[in-house]
Order: sequence, then C-alpha cells, then structure tokens
Amino acid sequence: MIQPTAVNKPVVLVLAIIKFLIPFLLIAPAFELQRDEFLYYQQGQHFDLGYLENPPLLSYLGIISSWLGGQEWAVRLWPALIGALTVMITCLITARLGGKGFAQFLSGFGVITGAFLRVHILFQPNILDIFFWTCSLYFLVKFIQTNNSKDFLWLAIYIALGWWSKYSIAFLAASILVGLLFTKHR
Repeated sequence: MIQPTAVNKPVVLVLAIIKFLIPFLLIAPAFELQRDEFLYYQQGQHFDLGYLENPPLLSYLGIISSWLGGQEWAVRLWPALIGALTVMITCLITARLGGKGFAQFLSGFGVITGAFLRVHILFQPNILDIFFWTCSLYFLVKFIQTNNSKDFLWLAIYIALGWWSKYSIAFLAASILVGLLFTKHR
C-alpha cells in the first residue's frame, strides 16, 4: 500500500494563489463576458431547478455574482476560486499517492497550465465538472487507502454535487462502481 506523504503547504498555497490570480491578470479589461459566460450568469437571474442547456449549480453561483454587484470580476471570481481549489485538491491527491514536494508542484503546475488554463478563466460548467471529478477522485483514493466509510460518503456527496453541475459525472460514477466491483473494497 502506498503511504501518503505530508502536503507541502507553501508550494500548494503559492500555486493556488497563482491559479486564482491568472484570470484577473490575463484577460484584458476591454474584453467583456464571453457569450456562454453571459448565458450562465443570466440563468442565475431567472432562478430555477434546471435549464435546457445545463443543471442549475452554476446558475446559483451566477445569482451570488449578482449579489456581489454583477460586474465582470464577480462573475470571473468563480472560475478563479474553483481553479485554485482544484489545484489544491490535485496536490492533495498527489500527496495521498506518495508524491513529495516536487511531485506536488508538478501536479499543481499541470492544473495551472495547458487546457486547464483556459477552462478556469471562463464561467462555464466545465469548472465545476473538473472540480467535482477531482474531489471525487481524492475521496476515492482516500477510501481505498483507509477503508473508512465516511470517505465513501464524501465521494457520493461530491458525485451528487457534480450531477448538479454537469451530467457527465455519471461516467465517473459508473466507472468507479464497475472498478470497485473488481476489488476487495466492494
């Protein structure tokens, strides 16, 4: 069994702060909300339990953005915050799998760059989808290592929250269930 290592808190914190600041530093003030961002923000102005295009969780964040004044920074706060949290959870997974400081840095850096760079700039359901997949996998790893039923409960909670953000988490849930059937953790 792989032994978890200590989380390198300074590395994780610096990476999370960088990830949080990127959307505010990279987007020129002349650019307004992208059309999809505006759609999800406007759905929050017409509160409902679901919409034709997507589940309601992102729209609830849109409502909070309107309570914060509805400016672009209030809408872009969510991708930045959720991106920073995704960096932190990714580093926690790496530590759980035995990765030391440099491995945690590389995994967090991977979430800061590449495709994740664009995803965590726009106010779209993908930010929540990636976040809830990451949280679910963290608790799956923790459950397999500790066999603590509370971790499995947290896994189920994050999958349920993921369902309220994007239905594609059903693929993860099905994969986990099938995978666990072939292990001693069933």
